This record gives sequence, C-alpha cells and structure tokens, in this order.
Amino acid sequence: MMERFTEWIDENLSPALANFTEIPYVKASNKSFMACVPIVMLGSFASLISNINFAWYQNIVKSTGISTVMKAINSATLGYYSIFLVVVIAYNYAKVQGFEKEALIISIVSLASFFITLPNGDTTYLGSQGLFTAIIMSYVSVKIYSIMVKRNIYFHLPDSVPPYIQNCFTGILPGFVILMIAYSVNSACVALGYTCFNAMIFALAEKP
Repeated sequence: MMERFTEWIDENLSPALANFTEIPYVKASNKSFMACVPIVMLGSFASLISNINFAWYQNIVKSTGISTVMKAINSATLGYYSIFLVVVIAYNYAKVQGFEKEALIISIVSLASFFITLPNGDTTYLGSQGLFTAIIMSYVSVKIYSIMVKRNIYFHLPDSVPPYIQNCFTGILPGFVILMIAYSVNSACVALGYTCFNAMIFALAEKP
C-alpha cells in the first residue's frame, strides 16, 4: 500500500511540484528568501540572547553591555529585513528574466521604489511589516523594466560606447517610470486616507 502511494506521488505530484518551482516568480522568491536566512537567524539569535527572562541573567547581559550589542544586531538585521528582501528579490528576478548585467541596477531602482512608498522619516515598514510592499515593488519594478527594455523604450547610445555605460543609461528611463508609478500609487493611497501604500495593504488584509 505504501509503495503504491509513493509511486503515485512520484508519478503525479513530483512533476507538478517541479514545474511549480520553475515558475519565474517562485524561483526568484525561493532563492531570495533562502539568501536572507542568515539575516533572520542572526537577528533571532541576538534577540534570544538579549531576552532570556531570568533576573540574574539580565543583570549580567546589561552590566556587561551584551544586551546593547545584541539589540544593535537585531535592529541591523530584522529591523531592515524588507530592505534586504526588496534588493535580493529584484536582483534574482531580474536574472531569471534574462537581465544578468542589469540585475544590480534594477535592484537599486526597486529599492528606491520601495522607499518612495514609505512615510517620510517613518522606519516602521523597514522590518517585517514592510514585507508585502517589498515583494510587490520588487516584482513590479522588474516587470516594468523588462517590458520597456524589450520594447526598446530606453536611451540608446552610439555603438562606440562601452556596454557597461550603455547598461547604466538603459536603466534611466525605465527607472524614472518605475519611480513615478510608485509615487503615484502611494499618493493615491494617501488621498484615500491611508498613511502610505503599505498601510493600505495592512488595512485591506485585516478586513474580514
């Protein structure tokens, strides 16, 4: 009985799962979340060390300064998790889309589009609370860049210009469009009464 069940999984489920993991969005997400695992582990480990709830232990970590160090590590990792994620997802998705040379440029533009959706001076959404916005901005930025470049909507330089310079100029016009769209969407959310795009996502997600 068990052998038949195993054979059924191998014949039916395994190919479906294999095809699913090859979907560009899934493939990029898988690589990106795995790349961010060390950041999550470092932040979690630092939080654990800092927050073990024994009076004698807390006296030691506070008097020695260990608590301050661990809180700084936690803040520098989990506190900026969305920033790491938006860069890594955009980078990996750009490579999946065939933009190997432009991947770094696209990831920087994606990061800028993420920042433009945040309230000025507000760091609330830099950590895990900005996760959904980071994912959306990454994929949307790469998709817009891909559409524009494949349709030759970018600044063209003479053939005598080195390729790396052309790559830099290629990202200017798509980057401008990406940022304008991000700003327009965020402004629309503010006009609807939300503090930012991410606040709207949270509000909609919390509705029954």
